[in-house]
Amino acid sequence: MLGLGNSLTSGGVAAGYSNVYSTTLDGSDDYFTVSSAPTLSADATISFWFNLGTQAATFKGLFASENYYTVGENNTIALQWHTDNYFRWVMLNGQTVVGGVRTWTPSSFSEDTWYHFALVLDDTANTVKAYQNGAVLSGTHATSGNTFADLANGIYMGQYKSNGSLDSDSDVVGLFDEVAIWTEALDADAIAAVYNSGEPIDLTEDSGNYDNSDNLVGYWRFEEGTGTSVTNTANSGTNDGTLVNATHSTDVPE
Repeated sequence: MLGLGNSLTSGGVAAGYSNVYSTTLDGSDDYFTVSSAPTLSADATISFWFNLGTQAATFKGLFASENYYTVGENNTIALQWHTDNYFRWVMLNGQTVVGGVRTWTPSSFSEDTWYHFALVLDDTANTVKAYQNGAVLSGTHATSGNTFADLANGIYMGQYKSNGSLDSDSDVVGLFDEVAIWTEALDADAIAAVYNSGEPIDLTEDSGNYDNSDNLVGYWRFEEGTGTSVTNTANSGTNDGTLVNATHSTDVPE
């Protein structure tokens, strides 16, 4: 349902809403981090836009919890991109892979192109499902009853930690924009509305099939244009993020 006071343009974007900046990473110790992220204990959705350049051959850290691959930690997670052209989602308990490594092959992928990616954890159905550009990627995967709870300890994008230390092999060359987290498993219609044919929408306002703004708990837009602090627009002053060695870019999805 359309939120009150949310006037739309023909493209479905709220009037007055703009997306001017993203963050750019050069593959050399650049990353975005949130030291204390919103708590996710059941249903959850993670959404972001990315644009990758040429990568060194290895797994790349698109999104990971603070304690990914750490002895004794449970519900640690990472979403990785591999240069062999696939996504890999890994959920670990104490460095033991839970329910197997989950992989998705994108329907298409080109360097220097913006894509939207969403990952949906449905705690009731005990599944995790991935979407690229508003369309579900092949297959759903069981989560073995595990959650995204470890995200509360912090998140990393553009690089991840292994046993407490940053893994330089996971460095990303590219850009990120419009990172969002919900305490809800968004349905397919809502994901398609968030993708909006390639033009980001204001996720703090309901619009069309997107009626999930009340469950938005993390929303980092990189619209500051300068400095290292990134505001959590879903709850300003709480769970703000930090850019480390990364810079701002005017290259944005549109």
